[in-house]
Amino acid sequence: MGHGYNGTITDKRGTTNNIVGGSRNNVNYIGDSGANTFSIGGKNNKVSVSNLGGDDTVNLQGKGWMVLPDSNKRDGKVMLYNPITNNRVAVNTDGGRNDDFIFSHINGNIINR
Repeated sequence: MGHGYNGTITDKRGTTNNIVGGSRNNVNYIGDSGANTFSIGGKNNKVSVSNLGGDDTVNLQGKGWMVLPDSNKRDGKVMLYNPITNNRVAVNTDGGRNDDFIFSHINGNIINR
């Protein structure tokens, strides 16, 4: 993904590899219809991953990612922020899964987890 993209990407059947790089992108991914990989890098990007499933992975590129405070660790919603790149990522899963499920599908350098 380049610069300044603003939109929603809906998951299709099969395996997909979604990469956000560049800058000033505002991307909303809606799944889950197959195995998906979401890689987030670049600068000043805002990404939302909805319906994270058991066969999905989120790759946080770069150092310095932080989990933002969450009052409910059982709601299946996690917010991440990187102050170095100013990237923000919101990840949620479907009902019945908690934040620990989400963290088990995230690869990256999270400094406060």
